[in-house]
Amino acid sequence: MDSPILLRSGTEHVYNLELINKPALEKLRSLKIPNIVHVVFCEKKFKFKHYVSLFSVWKVLRPFRIIMHIQGSMISDRHGYSIWFKRANDLIPNIEPICHNDTGPEETSCIRLGTGSLFLYGGILATLETVFLVPILEHSYEENINVGYTDSAPSKVSFIAAPSGSNILKKLQQPNFQTKKLDLSNLYQCDTIDKNFSVKTLTPVCLHLSFELSPKDIFNLDNEFGSIIRNLVYGTKELLRPKKLKNNLIPKIVHYVWLGGNEITFPMYLSFLSTVKIIMPHRIYIHCDIQPRGIFWDKIMSVNGVVFVEYGPIHFVFGKRITSIQDEINVVRTDILYRYGGIYINWNAYWLKPIDNLLTSGYEFIVAFYHLDRDPFPDSINLGIILATPGASFLKHLEQTYRYYRGVGVYKLYEEVPELVQIEPRLQVCNLITIECLPYEIRSQTTCPVLNNEIWCKLIFN
Repeated sequence: MDSPILLRSGTEHVYNLELINKPALEKLRSLKIPNIVHVVFCEKKFKFKHYVSLFSVWKVLRPFRIIMHIQGSMISDRHGYSIWFKRANDLIPNIEPICHNDTGPEETSCIRLGTGSLFLYGGILATLETVFLVPILEHSYEENINVGYTDSAPSKVSFIAAPSGSNILKKLQQPNFQTKKLDLSNLYQCDTIDKNFSVKTLTPVCLHLSFELSPKDIFNLDNEFGSIIRNLVYGTKELLRPKKLKNNLIPKIVHYVWLGGNEITFPMYLSFLSTVKIIMPHRIYIHCDIQPRGIFWDKIMSVNGVVFVEYGPIHFVFGKRITSIQDEINVVRTDILYRYGGIYINWNAYWLKPIDNLLTSGYEFIVAFYHLDRDPFPDSINLGIILATPGASFLKHLEQTYRYYRGVGVYKLYEEVPELVQIEPRLQVCNLITIECLPYEIRSQTTCPVLNNEIWCKLIFN
């Protein structure tokens, strides 16, 4: 199952009888072009830029129908990242998908599919690389046809608005036909957006997305393009940054979770010692379904401020059976942090420096990206160390993802609500098994210097 769909402010159609624009209703009578949109998709993977384009059709053009012509079949993402088409169908109520046989990779076949449909039914034909910024039909009361083209490729059509049976559509089906040659007064130039993510025209009618785009590209993109896409997708032009609040103090308490009753090992004991001697928390809570065993467990329980908490076992979440220990740990961890806040740490993570400045930073939820690439995900979030206030909003959303839990939902959730998460690169992960330190900055196979024995001696003997 897929991650949940979080409706953002500004994405819903709101109807209020007192606010009906009566002049606009009168204009509907004089429309020469049906208020329906045809979009043609001829690629194999439905990506974020296609989602943005489709969302602009719905929010800006506000058509009665969106007929989506799909050539061939889409390739599903087995990793669960590229679920944009499903998300579009969940949010946009009037998409009508129509599948067509794959007639080849040529772009002209895709264009013919779209213009042929437009010739029969009329309306607006749009490619799924076009982002609409103004409602085109409002300018179409006197003219019979509107055509948009890209500034970088005059032969490439971005959109066509025409009544059914228009003879001009036959010309557009010709290979390499340049739209600038059309004898029309309503020719619109769409700004081509490249990897610099900048808008060239002062008041563009539309944009053409020629470059790959992901949500993280626009979270803090402080220019006109960033504000346009944020407003379309998230319902706000503001930068999507977490806010600092003076009252957001993370409790200096630590939570470990250990399920299954297995023996506490020496590396786990070292993690515990790093917490005691470097973090110096007020309390350390160890949440277990069965009391652990072994000499290192006895050593842990002999330390002042350590509390054993019996939690679980947990077999179901939202009526679905939990099938693995890791899934159970995820559920327990989220619940504990939402209730009490504090610091969560995995048993295979080790502290090197105090974090008091992070606990008082004013952020309510702090994590780090994982150090390894997780293609096709742009990044992945490491939940091995979490700092959170009680009732942190992200944790509430995270709990809801367990209705659809697949193990990869955390980053998808981060893309939905990035303003609730502070990414802290200094939350490093040290792996005792390989004796390697894996900081956020290192994205290759290169490892940073091996931890020397002095660190471990201080933990064990000081």
